[in-house]
Amino acid sequence: MAKASKPENQDEVIGGDPIAAALKQMHDAVASEELPDDFLRLLDEIDTKITAKKAAH
Repeated sequence: MAKASKPENQDEVIGGDPIAAALKQMHDAVASEELPDDFLRLLDEIDTKITAKKAAH
């Protein structure tokens, strides 16, 4: 199965809407940021508690 190619121009994806282009650019910037260590630690704690709870049942 062939993989669809990405459009060369961002306008092709969003239909030429400058607001949509700005929102997509903002989303991409936020999505590429690393998660803070405190947040990663919290996720680890949650995973540990879920695993312990499942093991207890």
